[in-house]
Amino acid sequence: MIKKKFFGKPFSKPFELPEDIFFHTKADAFFETYKEYQAYYESRGLFSKGRPRVCLTVYGWGLNSANRGYVNELIHIFEERNINLYPIAGRKKRLEFIKQIEPDLIITTSLGRLGRNDTAKSLLLLQDLNAPLLHPVDIHRPYEQWKKDQRGIRGGLLSQQIVIPEMDGAIEPFSISALFANKNGHYRLEEIPGRLNAMVDHVEKWLVLRQKQNSEKRVAVIYFKGPGQNAMRAAGLDVVPSLLNLLRHLKKSGFNTGPLPETADELAKQIQRRGPVLGRYAKGAFNDFLSHGDLEFIPAKTYISWCKKMLSPAVYESVEKLYGPAPGKYLLLAMKAHPILLFPVLSSVILS
Repeated sequence: MIKKKFFGKPFSKPFELPEDIFFHTKADAFFETYKEYQAYYESRGLFSKGRPRVCLTVYGWGLNSANRGYVNELIHIFEERNINLYPIAGRKKRLEFIKQIEPDLIITTSLGRLGRNDTAKSLLLLQDLNAPLLHPVDIHRPYEQWKKDQRGIRGGLLSQQIVIPEMDGAIEPFSISALFANKNGHYRLEEIPGRLNAMVDHVEKWLVLRQKQNSEKRVAVIYFKGPGQNAMRAAGLDVVPSLLNLLRHLKKSGFNTGPLPETADELAKQIQRRGPVLGRYAKGAFNDFLSHGDLEFIPAKTYISWCKKMLSPAVYESVEKLYGPAPGKYLLLAMKAHPILLFPVLSSVILS
């Protein structure tokens, strides 16, 4: 018996898909050269002259994938904001394409190193471009499971998605997609609600920073410090001299650091006086800190609004369960019947 399929269309002639391409939202919009993609982009009225160029490199979301995930939506968001986006799929010609584009910023969702086997060349290219390299992360787990797991990414994916890209200078491993079940119960990667627009917001801020002089930028240097006088150590790193060297380098590069101490010992004394870590037992040290520390006063209502904006309800509830309702009792000062939270600010380290 011969089986036949009703309403079937004849197959088109097969063709070989190129491995390294520029691509756009339509399935047949792929180009093997930068010149061809630029011509297509301009012919569609999508190119914004004089606006920044952003390069998006992907590996699993090119023509070889039936599931384009969130990529098409991300392309539309960039174009709605008049940012020129150059999506690249593949690995062999990735650095060659990036060099031709000369982007103001690079986004990579690929696993592993940016430059495949030629890591030295990729680092030199990034240095020449002086372009930020952002690395948003795909969560290859069901969204609800991921939300409940405080570990986030685990195992091999942690090294492939975060650790190894950081060796190229990648920053902001911002989770943008996770597995969501469709009506048939099949999982596919889709945007975590609101994350794509939030990521593009970050991109726009980085692009603005590129246009500013160093003296106009604000930089926060975050370092580890435990309680006590001598709790500023890290593996293989002497923290205070390293901080002072960093601040001197920033000042030399044009950042407005204000006056810097002459020695590491002087900086250590400033940190201990104006940025201590205080235990609840150290009431005398707390009172001294109120008198001599540089303090930023945060109303409890403001602090609570920050937490509710940035944390999920479940996480915020777990914090309240452990420490009690905000503002709690740690570093708390009653002022005019309104609770105030105190945050130490070290002026030599938080730059303005």
